[in-house]
Amino acid sequence: MKALFFTGLAGISFLICGFLFTDNENDSLKQSDTYNVTSNQKEKVQETASNLRELKYKKLETKSTDEEMVEPVILVDNNHNKIQSTFEDSQEAPQIINNSTPENEEIIANFLVEEEEENVQDLIMKEQPNNSSEEHTKEVKETISLLSKSLETAQSIDELKPIANKLDSLDTISLKEAAVIQNDLEKVQDDYHKILSVDDFLKKTDTLLSSDKTKEEVADIKEEYTEQNIEQLITNIPNINLKNNYQAKLNEVKNVLTDNTAPSLNIGDNQVINADFQLEITDDNNYQALLNGQELTDLNITENGEYELKVIDDALNETTVHFKMEKPVEEQPEEIIYTKINDEPQEEVTTSTRYPMNNWYLTQDYSGKGGHMGIDMGSSNKKEEIYPIANGKVVYVGQDTNGANLVQIMHDINGEQVFSTYAHMREVFLNDGQEVTTNDLLGIMGATGNATGPHLHLETATCAWEYNCTYSNYKNSLVSPWTYLPQN
Repeated sequence: MKALFFTGLAGISFLICGFLFTDNENDSLKQSDTYNVTSNQKEKVQETASNLRELKYKKLETKSTDEEMVEPVILVDNNHNKIQSTFEDSQEAPQIINNSTPENEEIIANFLVEEEEENVQDLIMKEQPNNSSEEHTKEVKETISLLSKSLETAQSIDELKPIANKLDSLDTISLKEAAVIQNDLEKVQDDYHKILSVDDFLKKTDTLLSSDKTKEEVADIKEEYTEQNIEQLITNIPNINLKNNYQAKLNEVKNVLTDNTAPSLNIGDNQVINADFQLEITDDNNYQALLNGQELTDLNITENGEYELKVIDDALNETTVHFKMEKPVEEQPEEIIYTKINDEPQEEVTTSTRYPMNNWYLTQDYSGKGGHMGIDMGSSNKKEEIYPIANGKVVYVGQDTNGANLVQIMHDINGEQVFSTYAHMREVFLNDGQEVTTNDLLGIMGATGNATGPHLHLETATCAWEYNCTYSNYKNSLVSPWTYLPQN
């Protein structure tokens, strides 16, 4: 009986141990299977790396109360050991972490692997040299160097423009070494734009020398000259050729650019002038003078009238004055009227005349008011005496504007009032107002005034410019001296 009891107990123990062993074996197999599943998942993830992005954004079809499809957003912390799934507008959020189904474990594993690969790829991209970027940087450096050299050697702005335009077209912001070359870039661009500003400005100054310029154009150019400080920009140009060329052109118009002063005149506005007037104009630039709208070339103003005088210089500075010329009118001598005493015929009276010198020869004949206004008589006797050509009255003794000794005598020759003028005498022996005859010594032949040698210049006219008419009227009244001299 006892043997039977122990036999039965041993059988039960065997069954229990067999059960436990079986259970442990099952747990081990289960763990082994789980490991194999996980390994297979990772291998599968690695094999399907090209589809990771598609897996990452794989939609989980979860039906909410309003039957809408919801896409999860998977968030991973820095240590990659905590994953959360959030869903917008969903009341039934699937619990991916808590519900460890093979499908959810695959999604989590895929996400972690893809995140790691993306991080590695970023590092590779950062460390890998960008050949295109290096070539672009090299091109920018070479262009900067070329422009820098050209700024010192170019003969004209046209040589610089293509290089500067190329540099402007290059992308200098995204360069890998932008900070390193920025100073060189800014310097050449600054130097080039200085030269370009000067060149553009000087092209505008052609207007200052044109005849159809306007006040507005001149004012704008003057303002730009001051604001841009063109003089200083030219001084700072490193290219000696361009610098000299620009300075020479600037000097041509500098007087106009710096001239803000109107021309000055020796006549005031609304002035009244009562004698012949010589106009004087002062200005640093060339000017144009207009008298009553007509260009004024002769600055002598002699005729009575009302005038507007406008003077405009090259800088279009303007002075305008109004004035009157009111010279007194010369009185004309009273006309002598002869009346007959009776109707009896009167005996014709012939006035006796003579040659002014006893010994003489003709050196130049009379040719009228536009030429030689008298006759020149020379003599072999350098002290030849001179006499009046007829009886009369001395009306002037003095000198002409050239310093020649001069005498004018009024005669009545055959009933006609005639004036004789004697010039260039060395000595004069008559007085103003003196009555003379043909036998009275007038003077001695000489060469005073505008004369090349001793001679007598004799003029005859019907009025005298020092006695009773203007010089213009005197010239119109000239008569050939041969008219009154003896005909034999």
